[in-house]
Amino acid sequence: MIARIRNIWRIDPFSLRVRLTVGIVAVSALGLSSVAIWTTWQMQQILIGSHKRHVEDIARRLPRDAEIYSEMFPVATGIQKAIDNLANSQTFLWVISPDGINRAKSVNLNAMDNNAIALLSTLLKV
Repeated sequence: MIARIRNIWRIDPFSLRVRLTVGIVAVSALGLSSVAIWTTWQMQQILIGSHKRHVEDIARRLPRDAEIYSEMFPVATGIQKAIDNLANSQTFLWVISPDGINRAKSVNLNAMDNNAIALLSTLLKV
């Protein structure tokens, strides 16, 4: 009886059963890895595309909104209202005049740390 149990647990690495099992495991792992990599790549493309569309939408709407608000209010107030209308908790907007003066900024930018604001400002100079 004990000899028979030992024969059951003995694995012959050259048997057809072991080779098929290893092959199926390898193909399954390769297939699942490929699907995971493709899904990650697709998700990244979707997120980047969505972000680009959001930035393009803001770039298209901000001048138009600022012009509309500036007809009703002074220019500085019109720009600020346009920024407040387009900003959200994860979008930081500010308007800098050609002479480098910050004319208007979103409310959530005021709550940021000065170091983070300086870092964002350096990105403009790149």
